[in-house]
Amino acid sequence: MTRRNPPQTVIIPVMKHEPHELWDAAPPQFNREILAHPLLRMLMWLVPLMCLLILAIVIIFTVWHDGALARFQAAGLTVGKSTDKTSFVKAMNNKDKSFEFLVQLPDKKTYKYSLREAGIQLDAVQTYATGIKKQKEASLLSKLKFWQTTQIPISLKIDDHALHAFIQDKMTITTTEAVNATIDTSTGTLVVTEAMDGVGYAVKDASQQLQMAAALLKPVTLTLAKQPLKPSVTTNDLLPITKDIEKITNTPVTLTISGRSYSPSPEEIIKWIEPITSEADKAVLEINSGRIQEYIEKISSPYTRDVRAEIQMRDEDGTITTLVAGKNGTGVNNQAEAAKIIASNLRTFQPTEQELTIGVKPFTVTTANDYDKWIHVDVTDKWMYAYENDRLVRSVPISAGAPATPTVIGQFKIYRKLATRDMRGQNADGTNYFQPNVAWVSYFYKGYAIHGNYWRPDSWFGRINSSHGCVSAQNDVIKWFYDWAPIGTPVITHY
Repeated sequence: MTRRNPPQTVIIPVMKHEPHELWDAAPPQFNREILAHPLLRMLMWLVPLMCLLILAIVIIFTVWHDGALARFQAAGLTVGKSTDKTSFVKAMNNKDKSFEFLVQLPDKKTYKYSLREAGIQLDAVQTYATGIKKQKEASLLSKLKFWQTTQIPISLKIDDHALHAFIQDKMTITTTEAVNATIDTSTGTLVVTEAMDGVGYAVKDASQQLQMAAALLKPVTLTLAKQPLKPSVTTNDLLPITKDIEKITNTPVTLTISGRSYSPSPEEIIKWIEPITSEADKAVLEINSGRIQEYIEKISSPYTRDVRAEIQMRDEDGTITTLVAGKNGTGVNNQAEAAKIIASNLRTFQPTEQELTIGVKPFTVTTANDYDKWIHVDVTDKWMYAYENDRLVRSVPISAGAPATPTVIGQFKIYRKLATRDMRGQNADGTNYFQPNVAWVSYFYKGYAIHGNYWRPDSWFGRINSSHGCVSAQNDVIKWFYDWAPIGTPVITHY
């Protein structure tokens, strides 16, 4: 058995620790009397306050200088110094294209119209400039309220003409036109037509509403409201006119021709009165001198004779050929002057006594070759010629009026053209005739015309005059004349 040795005790000597001058020394005692000094206590308060003040000044200067905290919006887009102008303008232009007005018409349907249709355009550049200006001009308080956003109106470019036209076209509907009161004297009696109100639909203050909606880009539905349409000339407006007409018709007018007197009746005088509506939508009276001259021509017809102009033509060798012999006429010499005097006196309700003098009216001489284009019809030879000045461009055989229904003789002008026409009238014996589908008709005097003829054989033309006064030839021949001679082309007929 192995014997264990007993444990041995080790004695460790404890060394005496000397105090360290920094760590183990007793802490110094705080002198509270220092804090009690007034100057130190004041500094303890002033230093933080000055730091806060400096910080506030920095913040205020920053805000006041660039307005970064002041937010302005237009059309939902923020405007500020930090806003990119190009992006803002692009976004605004997109809104310009997409925004639509809504207009409700009387049929209860709603119609959409763009800004451009109304002549309105969003001014993105000016809107941006306005936002920046307001940002700079904003008060300090508003700039510090960074949580608030101020809305600014959108600047607009207005085409007043286009806007007015848009409102008239899209927002004004007339269902019944207003009828002005009128006066008619053409039948020889005074006929007054009463004025009547009309009915229309329109948007009240449409221009203002449209511009306001565009400036805020707020959808708006404009409803057309019924409204009466008033006539510009009412029945009451015509009362003074009707009284003046009665005075005029009862004003004496006496005309003397070769010792014989003529006095027009009130029914005749009233035909000379012409009520018209002025530019100011007021009814006024005018005395028509032309109608007075027509009356003078009627009463002087027993004392007058028509003038027949002499028409000459230069032949190729320079000789002059008279196509139509001239003939002096007679007529009233002072017709126009007399009509003017009568009209002037009637306007002031003054009686008129006027003598009409009869004198000779000499015929004039016309050289047909001076016309650019003209047609020469020789009734005796039964031949028709087309001239350009003095150059003959075509000649064709024709059939003119029969002895019982002769062709009118003289100088005339084509005044109406029809490609086809049904013709009817009366024969010399009193019976009626009807000729359908007459082609290439050129009227030159009343019912007298140059036209095609499909019911006579070709051998007929140039040999027999058998018409009711018209000048006719084969259809294809007359078509050439129809195409060649415009309205206004002189037509000279003679025996």
